[in-house]
Amino acid sequence: MNAETIVLGARDVARYLTIRECIDAIAETLRAHETGKSRGPASSGFTLPGGSFHAKLAAIEDDGRIFVAVKANVNLPGNPSRHGRPTIQGALLLLDGDDGRPLAIMDSIALTSLRTAAVAALAAEHLALSDSRTITIVGCGEQGEAQLCAMAAVRPLRAGFAVDVDAARATALAGRLSLQLGWRVEASTNLAAAVAASDICVTCTTTESPLLFAEHLHPGLFVAAVGADNPAKQEIDAIALSRSRVVVDSLAACAAGGDLHHAIKASAMTEQDVHGELSAIVAGRVPARSSRDQVFVFDSTGTALQDVAAAVLVYRRAAAAGAGLRVVLDDRHLGAATIQAQ
Repeated sequence: MNAETIVLGARDVARYLTIRECIDAIAETLRAHETGKSRGPASSGFTLPGGSFHAKLAAIEDDGRIFVAVKANVNLPGNPSRHGRPTIQGALLLLDGDDGRPLAIMDSIALTSLRTAAVAALAAEHLALSDSRTITIVGCGEQGEAQLCAMAAVRPLRAGFAVDVDAARATALAGRLSLQLGWRVEASTNLAAAVAASDICVTCTTTESPLLFAEHLHPGLFVAAVGADNPAKQEIDAIALSRSRVVVDSLAACAAGGDLHHAIKASAMTEQDVHGELSAIVAGRVPARSSRDQVFVFDSTGTALQDVAAAVLVYRRAAAAGAGLRVVLDDRHLGAATIQAQ
């Protein structure tokens, strides 16, 4: 039996994980989750000076085989300015659920960015207006760019606004994506006006104070709030959330540390007020959008179900291509070199 573990860097992950394939893989995993073909997701974490650490894990049965994913990430918002390093860094370990073999170790930066954008786009497929034309992205880092590209893959967007506390970063993103997508993305300092003109709004910031309020809501709006992944962060005001139909990626996780957490804490909502989890909507157990006037907010903290879906896709494609480094971790029976560059 092959005991090699494939080691994949960020470039490998990006090469073998396209946004459309990732959306479809997550959808299939969520449907499997609804039929009991998963374990977890589970997560644990703690704060660090200047940030946080979290570990997420889940298992999924895919084509008769069980895969287990464990992802460990450090989130340090000050990293880019202090050390010239990304905000989020870490690694994902993919294991065979039958015999326990470590199948792959892969960089989690590209994987986390793409799967976060993919799950928000999957939510948009079910909850945003089918003829959505305009989008506002709040937070113009790597995740903002991934989100805009993902939303463009599922809705016929033709215009966008880029909003960031760093105006230069918003201008840079707007310029890059205008060229890449072939339609105008405009940097804006007026969040209210941008959201008012948009069918979709994505918030992907590290703010600890809400930036979207009830007065920003308008009929037909879909909001994907993906930045608040621990109890200290908040992007959506509690009253705004209470006046929307709220869909979550994980009810337990969002109640513990997402925007929903703050709405519950403020007594503006209870868990029972949540419209449903995304997996139930994808599986057809809970209704999606049923009228043009409904306002939906997708509160996403990120779950290991999303990670395992993306990781299995990367692993299978990389293994078929012979990509990455091949490492024998349990090398006690070997006497020579155990790493082969492919």
